[in-house]
Amino acid sequence: MELENSLKKVFLDINEAQRPPAFVYQSKSWAQRERNFLFQNSWHFACLSNDIKEPGSYILKTYLDTNIITIRGSDLKIRSFINSCRHHGAPVIEKDSGKIKQITCPYHKWTYSTEGKIKKTTGYEINNKCKNEKNLDLVEIPCETRENMVFICLEKSPTLGIDQFLGNYLEKIARPHSTKDMRCVQRRKYQIKANWKLYTEVDMETLHTPFIHTESIGKQAVEGIDSEGQWMGVFHLSKETAALKPKDKHLQLPPNKDSYGEGLKGTHFCIIFPGFFVINSIDCMWWIQKIPINETETSIEVGYAFDESIIETKEFKENCEKYFERLDQVIREDDMIVQYQQKGLHNEVTGNYTDAEKNVHKFDKKIIKIILSSEFSDEKS
Repeated sequence: MELENSLKKVFLDINEAQRPPAFVYQSKSWAQRERNFLFQNSWHFACLSNDIKEPGSYILKTYLDTNIITIRGSDLKIRSFINSCRHHGAPVIEKDSGKIKQITCPYHKWTYSTEGKIKKTTGYEINNKCKNEKNLDLVEIPCETRENMVFICLEKSPTLGIDQFLGNYLEKIARPHSTKDMRCVQRRKYQIKANWKLYTEVDMETLHTPFIHTESIGKQAVEGIDSEGQWMGVFHLSKETAALKPKDKHLQLPPNKDSYGEGLKGTHFCIIFPGFFVINSIDCMWWIQKIPINETETSIEVGYAFDESIIETKEFKENCEKYFERLDQVIREDDMIVQYQQKGLHNEVTGNYTDAEKNVHKFDKKIIKIILSSEFSDEKS
């Protein structure tokens, strides 16, 4: 009963609500429930399809301890597989990205096509019929591409299909910002010592920006977005890019060539649940993806993408470092503050919301609804 009461307070009006208690950010059992009921059955961003354009090109990423290969086959279709050989379970690919003609396990040289089909079973000579009966192909998981964005799901039969999951995200965000033309030019991975939700909460409020991002962002007025599906976001109205420091705005690149509507009027900051924070501005796109390692550690992947038509131009080559400088600085600042926040949570002090944190409140309620019983699932958001 005490547990239920502490969580129910999150669902009160924002002026009376209390933030989730500290155990939501520290408890092993709560973290396991998030993994089972939230991350396992959600669609996760894998890459941009333009980043694996050629047959045999692939991206390797880890989700909840599961290593996943996302690869374009010789038939040009993109698929995702668990990175384990069907012989002894060894990884069949080691590098984070690359291009290959076939997939060969380094242990016993079992070989698979880029479509995941078994081709060679060293020491195990059987005909094709037996291969199929024994199901020796790589283990495939759901993989879908929408507007150049590739998503995977760890659950073989997801509760929601990708279109139902994304709802109106493609219509309101991806298409106006022309994500179909984007290509990632810089990607990096690292880990932080903070619960994944702390980082996602900081993405959804600008109360901290004048203090934590004094030089990199400053004040940034935003308004909420009407969202349908498993996402939420805010919009910053300004024809200036959000990806340059205020002093560098004069170096802004041309707008994405096929953008329209709000894609030319400002920047959208969105979370595709659970932890994929993706930002689409006038002239670029970037993301900060959070996957929990455990209750107090999070794996982070950062990616910076630009319209393919601009990447090889002199203007891009001259100015891109200023974009990277600003984006890197903001991410470092957020890394710092959420890890600092995590250090204080062991004191078990429950916080409050301010009027400027309506989207944080909305995010917290959404996550808790998913994790808790149906008693909470009917609460209004």
